[in-house]
Amino acid sequence: MLDNGLSVDDDGFIIGTFGNGDVVKLYQIPIAMFANINGLIEVNNATYRITGDSGPAFLKTAGQGGAGQIIGRA
Repeated sequence: MLDNGLSVDDDGFIIGTFGNGDVVKLYQIPIAMFANINGLIEVNNATYRITGDSGPAFLKTAGQGGAGQIIGRA
């Protein structure tokens, strides 16, 4: 049973800490990259929509292939 909470590390992994002491990487958060970020349309409050001008999203691992960083425990 997930007992002691969730955290995110600098590699973008969501880490669960369980009551029995187990620490498990549950999921890695991807970073979406676009050929033309200026082609995205702002929907509201830093939420954006993909358009034909932006191109499709390419999912990358944080810090690799030009993707930005995730600052864990921030």
